[in-house]
Amino acid sequence: MNRPAQAAAAAHTFFVANPGHQEMRQNLEYYQAMVGVREDDFTDLEAKPHLSEFRLGVRFYTEEQPAAAILHLEKALEEYFVADAECRALCEGPYDYEGYNYLEYNADLFQAITDHSMQVLSCKQGCVTELASQPGREKALEDFLPSHFNYLQFAYYKNGNYEKAIECAKTYLLFFPHDEVMNQNLAYYTAVLGENLARLIQPREEIQVYRQRSLMEKELLFFSYDIFSIPFVDPDTWTPEEVIPKRLREKQK
Repeated sequence: MNRPAQAAAAAHTFFVANPGHQEMRQNLEYYQAMVGVREDDFTDLEAKPHLSEFRLGVRFYTEEQPAAAILHLEKALEEYFVADAECRALCEGPYDYEGYNYLEYNADLFQAITDHSMQVLSCKQGCVTELASQPGREKALEDFLPSHFNYLQFAYYKNGNYEKAIECAKTYLLFFPHDEVMNQNLAYYTAVLGENLARLIQPREEIQVYRQRSLMEKELLFFSYDIFSIPFVDPDTWTPEEVIPKRLREKQK
């Protein structure tokens, strides 16, 4: 169709997710040599804004530019929750019969409601992995959302903002309350700012809501795993052990 710029973008998008594909590499080299194709035509059409901002934030953090790191990591969080809302919305829909014809599906009303509800909740929990997955890499970034606050608490400290450093440290501890290093950091920030003022600073409200919702979903999913044998693989490492029914914990051990 004589649209080389769009062809270059499509080829680049495919190659980002499949870096070992030799034919596409040759295609890209061909497009790069074409007249009229610019460098900025080679864009990833499937790029996730929250991941791009996160990578920029980590880069500036590594280069010891805390102000720039804070800017991009905070933007990454904004984009993360936009992507999370979209991902969760896409989980709402008709029941997926998972490989067999719906006419072969044999369940009473209550079992059908249970199967559908658990499928939707499991899909929503899977958004954690979906949002932390990078093109061309097999494994998703582990503890992706909490890691934002690990970077941010130190970046705010380096930038001299102890109030925000405490807020981010307390937010991280919502996920990993026994993390020794973070508790030491929090104690240091508290000593510098003053215990009375530090006590007034709370973890971020949107993260408290996110965590509580996630735990309620996990409880239902683990319950259905235990009672109805509907499998559920928890995507998070921070889930408290008490959320998993004792009988299921013993079975998994």
